Amino acid sequence: MESKFSFRLSQSPRDQSQLTRAVASSRGYWVNLGPLLYHFADQPGEPSIEPSFEEVKAISTGLGFEITVEDMGLHTAYTQNPQSMLKYEYRSVFFVARKPNSPS
Repeated sequence: MESKFSFRLSQSPRDQSQLTRAVASSRGYWVNLGPLLYHFADQPGEPSIEPSFEEVKAISTGLGFEITVEDMGLHTAYTQNPQSMLKYEYRSVFFVARKPNSPS
């Protein structure tokens, strides 16, 4: 399963990880690239947490995922206008996690 900038749209990285675990096939891989920027974090009245990558890894491994690859600080363009000097870029996290076998 591939997810790009998906944590950005989630109010809870735990919910995002649980959804990914439910959808991914047994022994499947979760490949993620994007910033740990949480869309609802600065909106009053919206429940949102902003964990670090270490906390996201702990959440994911707690759900049974095995992190097999990780890289931090990757520069990823979010939006840009080639006709101007405007460009948004994030320092992103890339990781690959393997889902465990489902119990038979």
